[in-house]
Amino acid sequence: MSDLETLLREARLQQEKEPLAEPVVRQASLRPWGITAGVFVLIFLGIHFLWPVPAKRGLPFCGPTVTVSCQKP
Repeated sequence: MSDLETLLREARLQQEKEPLAEPVVRQASLRPWGITAGVFVLIFLGIHFLWPVPAKRGLPFCGPTVTVSCQKP
């Protein structure tokens, strides 16, 4: 009898005496995904409602007194 067969036989006898406990299986938690989705929604709402909206009028026409961004006529 080889050493491997001896080890396997001894392991089987030991497992018969003291069987291994069944592993505890946890169900997947949706809480981290829900928290992540909530954070994304809050970021979206913050950008949508609190981000400064550009003025309805366009850029001023370029001229000698205009020192900011302007558009050519």
